[in-house]
Amino acid sequence: MGKGALLLAFAATLSMSFANVSREESAINRILVDADYQDEVLTREAAQSAWNIVVSQVIKDFEDYRGSVSDKRFYDAGYEYSAVDGVEDDEVIVTAKGMLHNHEYEIKGTIKINDSYVLDALTVTGGFDQGRTEDGSFISGIDTNPDGSAGPMRSVYAVRTTTNSEKNGVMDRTPSSKVIGRSTHGNADPNSLIVKAPKIDINALIQKIKNYTGPDLVTGWGGGNVGSMANPKIVRTGSFEMEGSTGYGILYATGGARMRDNAKWHGIIVMDGSDEIEIREGAKVYGALIINRGSDFRIRGGAKVFYSSAMQDLAGTLLSEFNTGADGGSTHIVSRDSETAVRTGETLQLRDGYDNTEVEECSNSGPGNCDDR
Repeated sequence: MGKGALLLAFAATLSMSFANVSREESAINRILVDADYQDEVLTREAAQSAWNIVVSQVIKDFEDYRGSVSDKRFYDAGYEYSAVDGVEDDEVIVTAKGMLHNHEYEIKGTIKINDSYVLDALTVTGGFDQGRTEDGSFISGIDTNPDGSAGPMRSVYAVRTTTNSEKNGVMDRTPSSKVIGRSTHGNADPNSLIVKAPKIDINALIQKIKNYTGPDLVTGWGGGNVGSMANPKIVRTGSFEMEGSTGYGILYATGGARMRDNAKWHGIIVMDGSDEIEIREGAKVYGALIINRGSDFRIRGGAKVFYSSAMQDLAGTLLSEFNTGADGGSTHIVSRDSETAVRTGETLQLRDGYDNTEVEECSNSGPGNCDDR
């Protein structure tokens, strides 16, 4: 074979070798890309699994499930999740994340409850001196019917104040064990006390009570039985004293108040700029108690103040502001707000031009925007 032929043969062999190498490199690159895509999919599935877990945990225990979990496994991927209080009373912010090699996938969202309750068990606003809850007495934000059975709504706060000064006054001689209801999730305050503006404008509400002139108005009340479940009343008075009597509706007072000898009020009591209110000797309030610009209160001798959605609704038949929507109970609203895929590091060597520091974001504002990618 001549030199020219040998050179041609060598060139052909070399060309075939280069072609084979190129094909091998392409095959390797395809394998790497396929593996990277599989990592991306598994990362997303791990995040979805974490999301399902944290959402179910929060819905199961909306009041108290808070915190974070990490270093969990979903096949080869890792995942973590967290649940923290949102800005609003009835909101939890949840985050779920999946991780594998150089992939992360994060889902963020909120869980809310649609029960628009109106008042906590005790609301203090406008300034306050001192509160006492003693003996076997307590203030409860647990929804309770007058017959002692559980109401349909979830717990509210036992005590709500608008300032820290009011909070300190309320709790001056009220042990934290005497305020029962919704938890503030590890805050230094007692388990069921919150410092935050009420959900309704108390001053506007008081003005509406003072302006009421309808057929259910009672004035000049002496403290005896008044109203009924079928026919509640709006009572406006100065001072009052209930001794074993029963009332239904809205009681507005500007003077001192005494409830004793198992007296019961079903609905709302509003103490406006009044002297001391004393609830004792087994007396009970079912609904809510508001103290606006008051001096002090004393609850003792087995007396109790209960949040009752049913009795707030009873007051709502007189003034619509008190309607709680209790008949519908509570449902959870889960919002999947954003999803973010992040590719960081260089654990895979990909073909030229592949950007493995890419950050990709999407939103579930439309059906399937993230899930169907």
